Amino acid sequence: MNPSSTSGLGVHRKARKRVVEIVDSALPGCKYHPQDIKAVLHPIDYVVFCGMTECDEIEKIVCFSVETDDNALKKVRRSIERTIDGKSYSWNVARVLDDGTVNCGEK
Repeated sequence: MNPSSTSGLGVHRKARKRVVEIVDSALPGCKYHPQDIKAVLHPIDYVVFCGMTECDEIEKIVCFSVETDDNALKKVRRSIERTIDGKSYSWNVARVLDDGTVNCGEK
């Protein structure tokens, strides 16, 4: 491994540690493992992959957001909740081809 790639890994690790510190301070008493929490930021704040860090097995996925006074954002979040409750979602895989185009497979 060349030196520039290892220094890049160090920067990535430091950044990840800082994100975990921010999440810990922003969400005191949070019952989720900090490394299971992934920032999306908009329209929901976080997606939590429960169990990923400690047992490599996802037990459940939680959409998690900090409360807001923004009525437009609240409307979008309610729409997301209804979509999940109605099971109107799918799993798709995007593949980046050798020529740089992206193939988004629909199921």
